[in-house]
Amino acid sequence: MAKFGFSNQGQALIGILIVLVTVVVIIGGLYYSFQAQTPKILKVIEESVKREVTTPSAEEKPPETEGKIIPEGISEKPEEKTHSIQVPVLVLKYFPTPDEIITIGGTIAEKRAGINLITNQLVSTLEEGSIYHGYKDPTATPSFDYSIVETKEFLEAVPLSSQFPERGDKFLMFSDPTIGVADICTNYIDNPNVEVREVWIWMYHIENTMLGDLFIPKTGPTESNMAMGTISQPYWNKDTYGDVSNSARVKDLPVCAKTYTVYEYNYTRGLAEALENHGHQLESVFAYADSSLFWSKFVGPTKNQPGLRRCGNAHNPPNAEFEYDRGNTTNFIETDCEDWKPDASGQTQIINCNTWRCTTPGYFVWWMQNMPGKNNNLTYQGKLLRNWWNFIGDFDQAVQKGRSLTY
Repeated sequence: MAKFGFSNQGQALIGILIVLVTVVVIIGGLYYSFQAQTPKILKVIEESVKREVTTPSAEEKPPETEGKIIPEGISEKPEEKTHSIQVPVLVLKYFPTPDEIITIGGTIAEKRAGINLITNQLVSTLEEGSIYHGYKDPTATPSFDYSIVETKEFLEAVPLSSQFPERGDKFLMFSDPTIGVADICTNYIDNPNVEVREVWIWMYHIENTMLGDLFIPKTGPTESNMAMGTISQPYWNKDTYGDVSNSARVKDLPVCAKTYTVYEYNYTRGLAEALENHGHQLESVFAYADSSLFWSKFVGPTKNQPGLRRCGNAHNPPNAEFEYDRGNTTNFIETDCEDWKPDASGQTQIINCNTWRCTTPGYFVWWMQNMPGKNNNLTYQGKLLRNWWNFIGDFDQAVQKGRSLTY
């Protein structure tokens, strides 16, 4: 049998060929790997570029819009963009008592402690509620800064009006220091060193009652009441006065130069009922400014009414099936409230009461935080929405810029 052999030169040539083939295979593998990884590399580069474009440094951010887009042709307004609205409060307490120990619903000491607790809770809850989208925006700040400027306590029944049965006589309470204050306008509302905007009256809601040997006539609080100031006279909704509130809207308050609001709370109830007083005042004032935008667009359908649920009202959350149904865990509904836009173009979600922890105070905070506040940058019919809280914190200044919830 013949034998085949290779010369030294042939063996060298074969070795060179093997090396070349190996190099080609390695280059081909590297090329294939690069081709496969290229889209991922490009994506990483693209995302890096996007982050550089959409996340400018603090020095590069526009100071007012914080990167949000303002529609073409609309100029940003500087109204309350950064600071909170100061809301000074005068507090009055009335404890009818036959012996300076007991009063309506318990002892004076018990009711005094309860009032102090709820007053502090009211301050913190109302401030928290004025944080636009506070439940999801940790950088947002309150529109309100409440402060209690003075508290006065009387071991007397609320003096009743002869003109408005069962209601407190605010003309007397606001002009007599033995049962209220000496001059509500001069000393508090129009005093530039105080500028009280709200009066919180702690009282009770009873039928004719005997407390020991003390007779207390039927008395009921007015949940909210307003006296528009004379500087806002062009906007009065009555011939000789202005009153936008959850009341009979009669002339039962002294009229000062500036506007103030009176809340009367029942101290035999709790924080939830006190917050409802404020909730109804929000409804009254915002409806006065623009009833259609507030009731039709913001509140929207409630209970069994057809249509997309928006944000609800003081009594009824978006998923309510009956009045005061703020703790409904079983009725899941679709709503756009957390991305509310007047034209209903916001993102919707399915919610039940767990969204606000199924409590009445939790609901009021959630409901309020969805009302357009500072830096909301929302539009309606081509106009920017204002910070609605300005109408509550300083009605006179707000209404003089227009009886409207938009600019």
